[in-house]
Amino acid sequence: MMSKELSQIISQRLERQQQTEKIFDRLSEIAKKACFYDWMYINQLNPYEINELAELIKNSNNIGIDLFFENHFAANIDKFKKLLIKKNTKRETIVSQIFSGIEKELFYLVIPTIISQIEGITEDKTGIRFFGTRNNEPKLKQILASKEIKYFQQMLLHPVDTVWEYSRNQDSGNPSKVNRHDIVHGVSVDYGEKVICYKYLSVLLFVTENLDKLD
Repeated sequence: MMSKELSQIISQRLERQQQTEKIFDRLSEIAKKACFYDWMYINQLNPYEINELAELIKNSNNIGIDLFFENHFAANIDKFKKLLIKKNTKRETIVSQIFSGIEKELFYLVIPTIISQIEGITEDKTGIRFFGTRNNEPKLKQILASKEIKYFQQMLLHPVDTVWEYSRNQDSGNPSKVNRHDIVHGVSVDYGEKVICYKYLSVLLFVTENLDKLD
């Protein structure tokens, strides 16, 4: 028969586990919804920022969400540069010049370079490119489905589940500032904005840090 003390310990541990799962469920939902606004990297948000972002998402405040992330990236730009260089040592020169270009607001030049590095880093880690699709589904989703991903890691990998604005098929009559195809194939001519640059930087941070969870 189980002792009262042991029963209490097990009950407390189960309660803590349930509380942890609730926290991860909430973070997972926020990460997933942030992707609908073309933001893929929430790893560095503190609890206060998570609550602020959740409220903006709840109210479908597109402008507020973009401004929130723009301020977040601007405030952490040096930290993000160091992180990307540390984890992509063979790409240090490219990463350094990306951030030099951001500082000089050369967004038309910087964004295609970021896109190329997103593809290259993802291929290094997974053997396929980030923006690749098959039957209108991300090829990365197939890799995710074949892996045993720990519960707490799943929230960081939601962006590979869906075709977002970045990689959807081109609409020749309606070019997008954010769509990779429209940018690299010269269809979009007005993509050179800081907020779009930061959105692609969020993808670069995502593939650099979060795709390690697939190993």
